[in-house]
Amino acid sequence: MKRKSMYFYLQETKTTPQALINDGYMRISGKAFSVEQQSFFTQINKQVNIYSKEPANRTFVEISLSQLNASSKKAIIEFFKLLEILNNQGFKVDVKWFYEKDDDDVRELGEIYKSMFKIDIDLISK
Repeated sequence: MKRKSMYFYLQETKTTPQALINDGYMRISGKAFSVEQQSFFTQINKQVNIYSKEPANRTFVEISLSQLNASSKKAIIEFFKLLEILNNQGFKVDVKWFYEKDDDDVRELGEIYKSMFKIDIDLISK
C-alpha cells in the first residue's frame, strides 16, 4: 500500500517563522519571537501528528531560527518530543539545527535540545 503524500506550509511573518512539511522533509526557518508562537507551533505539531500516522522511513528536519523567545523555546520542545516518538517507533529522524556563527544563544539552545532528545541533531554554523 502506497503512503499518502503530505504537504503543509505556513508563510513566514515578521514575528513567526516559515514552516514546511512535505512528505519526509520538514523545515522551520525565520524569526520566532511572536507572542503567538504557541499557536504557530500547535498548527505544526498537529500536522506532525497527522504525518506520524503514515511517515516516511526517514524524515529530514531543518531548523534555522533566530530571535527565539521563551514561548518558542517551549514549543520547540513539544515539536522535538513528537519527532522523538517517531524515531523511537523505528522511523529515522535526522535534524539539522542551523545557527549564525556569532549567535551563541541559538547554538547553545541546539546543544540543549541535542542533550534532551534521543534523535540525531547536527549543529551547523552558517
